[in-house]
Amino acid sequence: MTMSAHLLNAKFIIAFVATLVIESCTGAAIGQYNLGISSAYIVAFDHKEITFQNSEVSQNFTQGINISINNSFRFKESPFEGVFKMGFQQLYFSGDMGNLKYNGNSSKIILALGARYYFNPKIAGGIFMEMVNNLNFEDYRSKAADIYRYSICLEAQYLIFPKTNITVAYSRALYPLTSHYLIFNPINQIRMGFTYNFL
Repeated sequence: MTMSAHLLNAKFIIAFVATLVIESCTGAAIGQYNLGISSAYIVAFDHKEITFQNSEVSQNFTQGINISINNSFRFKESPFEGVFKMGFQQLYFSGDMGNLKYNGNSSKIILALGARYYFNPKIAGGIFMEMVNNLNFEDYRSKAADIYRYSICLEAQYLIFPKTNITVAYSRALYPLTSHYLIFNPINQIRMGFTYNFL
């Protein structure tokens, strides 16, 4: 897909998620604000061949952790909940490139905006648009088009205790998908963890 096609897809998803957030704010004028913290274990992988400087890259294993603060608001008599997340993500990666072996880690700030739908008091599903710094903090270039990476995330959660949920999420990068970024931040991420709501 071309860059314009990826941007068009991203705009469509942003509009869709924004519609869900707005929908969550319709209905009764009284609702409940929730503040929580999430932690998750991450497994990341690619589904396409990666080449860098004319050498084929073979990824061994990419894993990491994600910690985020969750702000959400749900109006009464509405199954929708608007959600904004802000967090930190650390990934550890390794692999082979030609005759060389590589390994390292990358730190990311992640922002997510979306909505959840409650099927019943214990089970909910969500969709989020995520934005992550694609470059490490010391490599920022103010005019670069690839400073940020945009992803779509699907999430399922199940209430196991009054304020604690098990969460499973799948995140897929939409843009950019340049090989040298995928080496340390693969396209696909599966996250498994817990969310605890203070409020």
